[in-house]
Amino acid sequence: MSLLQILKPSASLHYDARDDANLHYEIWEPEGTVRGTLYHSHGVCESNETTNTQRLVQRAVARGWRVVCLEHEGHGLSSGARSVISLDRCVCHFEAFVRARLGEGDWALSGHSMGANVVISAAQRLSSMKGYVGTVLFGAAVGVDPRAVPPAFVVGALRMASFLMPESSLGATPVEDPDSYALPVDSTRNFRGHWPLQTAKELLDATQNAVADAAASKRGLDACFVHGAQDHVVPTAAVRDFISVARLPPEALHVVKKGGHDLTGGAGGDEACAFALDWLDSK
Repeated sequence: MSLLQILKPSASLHYDARDDANLHYEIWEPEGTVRGTLYHSHGVCESNETTNTQRLVQRAVARGWRVVCLEHEGHGLSSGARSVISLDRCVCHFEAFVRARLGEGDWALSGHSMGANVVISAAQRLSSMKGYVGTVLFGAAVGVDPRAVPPAFVVGALRMASFLMPESSLGATPVEDPDSYALPVDSTRNFRGHWPLQTAKELLDATQNAVADAAASKRGLDACFVHGAQDHVVPTAAVRDFISVARLPPEALHVVKKGGHDLTGGAGGDEACAFALDWLDSK
């Protein structure tokens, strides 16, 4: 796996959402003929300045894809309380943003971790639009290792606290340390510290409800799941369960043996990107 240097975007812009959110996004243009446009959704507490986003951007641009990355509310250079999320708002923002930008030509969706969950929901409606190629989901948060979840009485107490103090952590939520993935290394766009209570609640709900939501969905996904065998956050078995319930074939999952939850940014990142882009190019 080669060392990465930051690839400066061709454009750095802002999108004004209907609910007063001012969201930052960046565009990377390939040289020569454009294969299509890939709309990417980053993970929780992250931004466009991470190895996870940058490796995918650079590999996709080299393949002729234009890449557009929206920084979610509360993330990166977008407005909102720092890393405090509402997944429903993220989905609405992402879907409206993609709809506003769609024009002629092919396009696809991708997302990592929480961003993959955003894309799964948005794709239910966006995939009927002209030019849609497919959706790639890296380390999708469709389940969680039970060992990472506190006892039920603790979870209940933290849920109640999240309504009263959504931006607080009480020192009881997962800790985010961007030192291992920030790119450039001195980037200030990524959150550091204990997750806000609201964010922890939203992610726990998302992982616990993902399979039920897939079962209730009336529209199938044309999707490829890429997952790390060393992912200690989201078990591969949970992804297999989701794929089965979502009425997708088993081959919709590609497991990267060396990959962890930082799938495109860490070990196995080149394999993960190459498989995803090969799949999109075959569509």
